[in-house]
Amino acid sequence: MREDVERYIEARAVLGYKDRGLKYKLRNYAKFVEGIGAKHITCENVDFWLDQFPNAKARAEHKWPVAGLARFLRAEDPRHERVDDQYQDRRNLGPRFLPFIYKPQEIKQVIDAFPVVRHRDDPQMTVTMQTIIGLLAASGMRLGEALRLRLEDYDGDRLTVYNSKFDRSRHVYLDPTTIKRLATYISKRPNKLDSPAFFVSSHNRPPAKPTMQMHFRRCTDHLRMYGRAGSGAPRIHDLRHTFAVRSLAQCAETEQAVENHIVALSTHLGHVSVDSTYYYLRLLPGLSHQLASHLAGARHEQK
Repeated sequence: MREDVERYIEARAVLGYKDRGLKYKLRNYAKFVEGIGAKHITCENVDFWLDQFPNAKARAEHKWPVAGLARFLRAEDPRHERVDDQYQDRRNLGPRFLPFIYKPQEIKQVIDAFPVVRHRDDPQMTVTMQTIIGLLAASGMRLGEALRLRLEDYDGDRLTVYNSKFDRSRHVYLDPTTIKRLATYISKRPNKLDSPAFFVSSHNRPPAKPTMQMHFRRCTDHLRMYGRAGSGAPRIHDLRHTFAVRSLAQCAETEQAVENHIVALSTHLGHVSVDSTYYYLRLLPGLSHQLASHLAGARHEQK
């Protein structure tokens, strides 16, 4: 892809275009595409690439150069897809959806689907992705936190997460099943993979975050797993929301018990404020409306 980008830039230069900003944008896209193992421009990988930019204006500015590149390359190879010049911000369409809360069997189905949707014969990458998804579901960790883990961060029954969101560090304690699964993953890791990173592909480095997100979405699409009433399409980050909701659901339905559990859960998840954790109360179908309203109101009065 990088060679194709350079040919396109050179062709535009011959026509008199200076394209200083365009060069950077297209080279950034080419690096992303090669990082996820793609060889052609598709609407899917363009959307994934655009998601890294902070706002609709930035995404629009980065999309139109790729649309031009797609037209240029399609003249030679129709496997490159047409890309619309205009960017429509999907994030501002309609009301905000609630998180997708997974059922236990759905998480297992997603994990089992990874060997099916991955087109490459790379068992190390497949088992790494499966183990990461299992860890996220069992611990509520963020995807970026899992990908940054190092072998030295694992201490038998817990993981230490360093410099996470808001530069916070914390211990993440694990249940026996997860401990056993991580121990098995480490024991079966090929000797040639000597990276200090905990999770590695056959290339001796952690999977890229966009690669994980893309294959996760392919798994949910393969399973025809779509958003339920009131929720958006299933995402990796919804595993974290699911963990929080399931954790609170196991708590006794008394005011003191719920408050204590929320404080502990907030620490476990690495929330900068316990206010963020109170959000999950409204996602609990088993918690009485009166208790949820009272706790939320009491919290508001304390602020």
